[in-house]
Amino acid sequence: TIRNEHPDGTTSQFSGTAAGSGPLKVNEIRLTSAAVAGLTITQPAGGEELIPSGEERTYVVRIANPVASQSMTFTIVGDQPYDANGTMEICVPNNGTWEVAGGRGETYINMETVVNASITNTTNAPKAMTVSVTGADAVNFTVDPNFENIVVPAGGQSMMIPVIFKPNVVSKFDGNQQTVFNSTNTQRGSGTSAAAGQRPNEYVAEVVFTDVATNETKTAPIAGNGLVHVIQARIADAYKIQPGQTIGIAVELKADPDALNRTDVRDMKFIVAYDPNIVQPRISEITTNGTVLQGWNVVKVDTYARSIEVFVQGSAAATAPNTDWNRALIIPFDGFLGRSSDFANDPMSVQLGLRAFSVTPAGQESNPPYEHHFTHSINGKVTLELNCANVRRLTAIGSTNFAVKASYPNPATTTTVINYSIGLDGQTKIVLFNSMGQRVADLVNSTLGSGEYDLTVDVSQLPAGTYYYQIVSGPFVSEPQSLTIVR
Repeated sequence: TIRNEHPDGTTSQFSGTAAGSGPLKVNEIRLTSAAVAGLTITQPAGGEELIPSGEERTYVVRIANPVASQSMTFTIVGDQPYDANGTMEICVPNNGTWEVAGGRGETYINMETVVNASITNTTNAPKAMTVSVTGADAVNFTVDPNFENIVVPAGGQSMMIPVIFKPNVVSKFDGNQQTVFNSTNTQRGSGTSAAAGQRPNEYVAEVVFTDVATNETKTAPIAGNGLVHVIQARIADAYKIQPGQTIGIAVELKADPDALNRTDVRDMKFIVAYDPNIVQPRISEITTNGTVLQGWNVVKVDTYARSIEVFVQGSAAATAPNTDWNRALIIPFDGFLGRSSDFANDPMSVQLGLRAFSVTPAGQESNPPYEHHFTHSINGKVTLELNCANVRRLTAIGSTNFAVKASYPNPATTTTVINYSIGLDGQTKIVLFNSMGQRVADLVNSTLGSGEYDLTVDVSQLPAGTYYYQIVSGPFVSEPQSLTIVR
């Protein structure tokens, strides 16, 4: 508004009032402060207007999309030297608000992912904010340090705030993961126990936004889940070996409940325990050739009195079908005839203990990458088969009764001879038992014709003790015959 009067209210000697002594001529109203985007001022009609003494005129100032109140100067251009300067205040009311929203995410335990929170500023002024995390699981969420202090632009602008989420225990299982995860002999990556932590609910916290100017706060809920990768490993329990024989025993992997390459596992360790009296591994011949770990290298084998630790490493994650067991490592074992550590309960079979897990590569121990990976291991078994009856001689043919004689020599040290007769052609078995009544070996298991036989049995590799043998042929079942082996 421009009023034609003395600026400080001085009374005119001509009019006796503060009114101007004559009309004020206005040709242009010109902004003299810094340019303001989108500002227009209504000018005098026809380029010239006279404001009579003591009167005023109003001119409209418009600003497109104002963002803040501000002060600016202007000049009224009229008849020189009577130009006048003035100041006007542009007041922009703060009609908007600001809102926040949270987010959620999931990742494998002891690994990191980003959960985004957001803020939207619909006011007409930028908002300086501080950002922090609070809540039940705040220790597992961290605001990116670059976003702890922010300025959010005005006019409906939004900003994403990255929050780092790192779960330390499992909160979510898929399929039958939990059953396998909680099974005995399940190992976490690098060999730690799977018993470490699981929780029934997801992780929750709140991102706190605080307006620096007003101290107003608003919170955005965030949440996340900790995941695991679970596979299974085993050695089968149907292996059979004879003294002096070599067989390849496989460590097998099963992509159940998870596919082997669900995460980028490239380093594994297999610990295999065995009874050296019965079997012993051929260290230099351990291989991954022909297995699902084809292309992985056996980088190290540590040997101990009753176990080996085999380290394998690959340049790429391995794949495997989801529905079956797949060979991953072949360990050749030689068979020996000795007294097993569990001779009293199972003299001819020994357990092959297994622990399998992913491991941290050398040099990366400070940041183990496989804490989310779990392997459930299943022990195997190998059974020693004896081929003791190496000589069977037919000594008579004709009208023969079923009979068996005491072996000689008895006690025996290296060999003994069993004389027996078969009355009718038929399937015949001679079974050797130990003193506990457990089957040690089938000395004969074949179809024989009627006649009398001498069976030479090599007992040089059997442990000392009392044994019994019995003949079953057709309808005939002999009484157990005693055989003593001495050393």
